[in-house]
This record gives sequence, structure tokens and C-alpha cells, in this order.
Amino acid sequence: MSHKLQTLARHPDRFSLTVDEWNSENNYDFLAVTLHYFDVSFRLVDVAIGFEVLNKNIHYTGEALIKSLDDVLTQYDIKSRIISITRDNAGPMNALLDIFATERNKNVGETDLGFSGDIRCVGHVFNLVTEAFLSFTFFKTKKTKKFETILQKAQEDHPTLCELLPKLRSLPGVIRSIPNGIRHNHFLKNNFRKLVQERNSSEEDDTVRNRNLGPETLLKDNETRWLSTLRMLERFIYFREQITELLSLAENVKVSKRLKLEAYTIEDDEWKYLETICKVLEIFEAPTKMLQGSNYVTLNNTIPVVSDILQKLGALKDGGLSSSNHLLQLGLESAFDKLREYYPIHKDEIAPIKNIYLATVLDPRLKIAALQDCGISDSAITNVEEYFHEVYSVYKANIDERNTRPELVGARRIGQSASRVGSTNDDLLGNLLARRNRPESSSDEVKRYLSEEQQDTIFDFYVARRNTFPVISQMARDFLAIPAMSASSERVFSKVGDMVTRKRNRLQPGTIKMLAILKARDLVVDEESTVCDVAEGAKLTSDNIIDKENEKQDDDGELEAITIEDSDTSEDDGEALVTVYIPEN
Repeated sequence: MSHKLQTLARHPDRFSLTVDEWNSENNYDFLAVTLHYFDVSFRLVDVAIGFEVLNKNIHYTGEALIKSLDDVLTQYDIKSRIISITRDNAGPMNALLDIFATERNKNVGETDLGFSGDIRCVGHVFNLVTEAFLSFTFFKTKKTKKFETILQKAQEDHPTLCELLPKLRSLPGVIRSIPNGIRHNHFLKNNFRKLVQERNSSEEDDTVRNRNLGPETLLKDNETRWLSTLRMLERFIYFREQITELLSLAENVKVSKRLKLEAYTIEDDEWKYLETICKVLEIFEAPTKMLQGSNYVTLNNTIPVVSDILQKLGALKDGGLSSSNHLLQLGLESAFDKLREYYPIHKDEIAPIKNIYLATVLDPRLKIAALQDCGISDSAITNVEEYFHEVYSVYKANIDERNTRPELVGARRIGQSASRVGSTNDDLLGNLLARRNRPESSSDEVKRYLSEEQQDTIFDFYVARRNTFPVISQMARDFLAIPAMSASSERVFSKVGDMVTRKRNRLQPGTIKMLAILKARDLVVDEESTVCDVAEGAKLTSDNIIDKENEKQDDDGELEAITIEDSDTSEDDGEALVTVYIPEN
């Protein structure tokens, strides 16, 4: 832990966070916290710094979240340097951000931006948007009075829906019943396997057949995940011919009543309807994959991506695709409105997403031209430019303050490692360097950056032009490090989730926390192996740690410290060790 503290203490810039909550198999809630920043070589760093237990079998609150987050940030002494928090849209998270912003923005000075970096995870927003659409297809159940009122009015305005509605309501159940039937009924399973084999054997391309490409089974979705619904429908459509023949076979056998299928025929218009649903969901697939990365910048691409999705939804909504089914029209309108609710790029007011706008402009490949291409209004662009100048002024004042303190000169310049040039024994040289590196006025540097043509790269540009744009380079290091999604925190859960399930519910929260952070930093592995000395370069296994806790629970004895090498160590940091203990619980 001391090594990580020293690394963050030496880092001159601000940090971004992602936070997310997770419930373990033994019913403990945890808050995962990951840290994001550019190091001195302009490499994006993503590191887990917290996995805090919230409670057991009790619903947590915003106050519980803020206490856990505050403990983590205090431990690393970085609370005043947090520029953004990327999080989901749950109520406790809303409270967490409100409390954090209120506390952080007390007594903000001239060289302090304060906190205005509440970033809604774009992946969670996409979940809400697709949920809004899927509700009108009944693949996502939404039983509310408001929704039923909308359906009632739709039937009154479009009488043809009265006949269509029962059919649409039952279709998701029909589709989900078929994979279940194949899985649990030998007649369906054997005949479907035979039909798939016949399909594979009839392929004209021997290479494809010999390589056994293509799926062999149907999928069932998780109704809370739109992507799993898309995968289910894609696979269902892929096997259209086989499903049609299977249903025909099932309908003609005497045991059909025992097959528990909800229908034995799927009409052509229903297949076309399923293809339309896939077409809408596919709009979100590539953007989701693009924006969930943690080893490249993402926030800068959010506005262009959202603009593109809105254009595609609008084209489907207005292009007659859903003219034969008014519910599809309502679903598209609901999705369109939901996305604009979270990303109001059609408005002149930029405050809710001003840091996303700023990250876009700080990308030298995009700049203001990208906002114009996205149809952002002139008034909104003017507001973005004003905010750019406002942030620049704070950063410039901060740099000026550093340059008046000789001990800081050279230690916190963009892309440079700590320097001893401006030590207290070299005041004269330090002051000379301060004058030489003093930034230009806001109007000069910002005007020149915004007026230059768009570039081909981000990092090469800022490394090569950091002396030309010293303040803007500093801004870019901070704002381009902000993640668009909280996927990094979710990945911490996935790393520890299977292990907790495998070991049932004996693990105490302190041990789960330790394993989560060590696994997130790749300091432990899951494979069964012996523990080797640090000098041999081996990693500790999670099973070994768990076995040690089991010994502690059985014998109630003290455990020795476990010391392992921190793989997050750079070459010039020397040997760094992490010492962890099985904590008391």
C-alpha cells in the first residue's frame, strides 16, 4: 500500500474515479472504486483502490456510500484532487454525488476547480434507453399504470392494435419457451440437434463445415440485460428454418400437450417484427463496446456517439419502419427521448454535460468542428468555448502559483518527471525557469489551439506540443482520463465473483476486499499452484489466501503477513512489495 501511496503522491495532476456497487453470494454489499489518470509518459492508468463492504442484508444509503468512498480517498490523500466520478443512475449513487459535490465545493479558491464531474455511466444510460424501447415490445416487462394508460390510448387511436396487442404480448413468452423446451424435453432436444446437423451438413463450403463454424443451440436472455436479449433474438432468427420445422413436428405428435410450448407457429410478420427489434438494439452494440474501454480515452467520443445514435433512432422513427406497428413507433420515441434526457445535446444549456463537451474539444482530432458536425447549436458551442476559457483560467492560475514556488518548478510540468532543479537551494535558477515556462494569456493559447486544424492523433499531439500548449496539455491529461463508463469497477466484480461463488459463503468481507483488489491488480491468480518467494517472480493464488482464512476461522490463530510483488511498478521505482493481511472480521 505504501508504494501506491507514494506513486499517487508524486503524481502532479488530478484523478478520475469510477464507482459501482455489488452484492456477493454471502449477501454483503460492496463499493468498488477505481482510479484513472495519465502518468508522466501520457499513459492511461487504471487501478483499483477500494472494495469497501457496505452492509449485510440491509439496503445501503447514499450516506453509507459517501462514508466508504471518503475512507478510501482519505487513505490515499487524494480527496481534493478528484475531478470526476463515473457512476450508475441508482438513487444511493445520486445521493453520494450530491453529498460529495457539496462537501468538495466548500471554500473553493481561485486555483481550485472544485467538483462538477458527475458523469453518468453511458452503459447504464444505454440500459435505460433500450429498456424504454423494449418495454413496448414486451421483451422487458413494465407493469405500471402509466404504461397501461399509454397502451390503452394507443389502441383507441389505432384500432388495428386491438387485434395485434395480444399477439405481441405473448410473443416474448413463445420465444423464451422454445429454448426451455429444447433443454428439458428429449423429443425437442433430439429433433433440434438433428435439424442443426442437417443444416451443417448441407453447407456448400466444406471448409466452413469442417471447421464446425456457427452456433448449435438457442439462447435464453437475461431480461435485465438488453444485450442478452439481442443475442437471444439473433440466434433465434439464425435458426428460423429449424425452429419452424421443429414446431411443425411438435404440433403433429401426440405428446404435444406435454411439451409446454406456448405456440406452434410463428408467422412471417412476427419474424419481420423480431428483425426490426434486432435492428434497433444493434444500434447500441458497437458504441457500448467502444466506450467501455479502460486503456484508451472514451469520454471525448461520447457526444459524437450519442449524436449518431440519435440520428439513427430518428431515421427509424420518422422513416416509416414502424408504420405498420404503432407500438414500435412509441418504443422508438421513448428511447429517443430517454437518451436526450441524459444527453441534452439539442439544448443551448450545457451545464449537465459540460465536462463531456470539454473532453470532446480537448481531443485534437475533434475540437469544435466535431460539435458542429453533431448539430450542436451555435449558442451551445459559444457556451462550450466560454467554459473552455473558464477552466483554462483556473489551470493557468494553478500553474502560475506553482511557478512562484521554486520548489515546485520542474516537478509538475506536463509529460516530465520530477526534477530537482528548483530545490530550495536553487532559487535563482528556479525563478528563471519559472519565467521561461510561464504560460501565455488565455486568449493566445486557447485561440491558437481552437484555430488550428484537427489533428490525426491525441497523444502524439500533446507530447509534441506540450510546450506550445502547456496549460491545455494539462487540461487534456485530466479531462481525457475521465471514463465514459463505470466498466472498470464492474470488472473488479467479475474478477472476484466466481471465486466467492466457488467458495460458497465462508469468506469474510475483509478477505473478499483484499482478494478483489489484488486480483484487479493481477497480483493473485486462480490456478492451483504453490506459493513461491517474491524473488522468484511468482504470484500468490487466491486459493492459498482463502485456505489461510479457513485456518484462521477454524483455529482462531493469528496469520502471518503475505508479501508479494506489485506488478504495477515502473522500472524506475525500484523493487516494490505489497504486504497484505487476513483482516479481523
